[in-house]
Amino acid sequence: MANSHNHITSQGYNDLQVILAGLHNSRADALEEVRRASSDKDYAENSPLEAARERLSLVDAQIAFLTSHLRGLTILDHKDQEASNLGRSITIADDRAQQATYSLVSPAEANILQNKISDASPLGRSLLYKKVDDTFEVISPSGRWCGRIVAIS
Repeated sequence: MANSHNHITSQGYNDLQVILAGLHNSRADALEEVRRASSDKDYAENSPLEAARERLSLVDAQIAFLTSHLRGLTILDHKDQEASNLGRSITIADDRAQQATYSLVSPAEANILQNKISDASPLGRSLLYKKVDDTFEVISPSGRWCGRIVAIS
């Protein structure tokens, strides 16, 4: 099984591309700040220039990190349309028949407020590669519980 931490959904990849484009816009703004601050010929005590250079350095570091991160990712292509995998929405039911729907995503995309759970989480690991009507067991710090896959889309 491939390391899913190098995989990402196409939506997650697109989201990261939007962030990178925003960083490039921020870099242009930071360069303009450096240009403006350096027009003050007093280099000895030019704190606006130091702040502008620091901001530019931070933006450059973020761009380099995100660019490197994006190069190492593989966008998932689901071959098995019936099995749960990254990028799929999975509806589960617990033993009390309460249902919840989650999207299974990479750790970088996880956001519980949007019902996006990581494949590295206890629940995410339990759901990977399951099919409709399969049962699963989750062992987490809060305890053990079982459920059933109701739907995958």
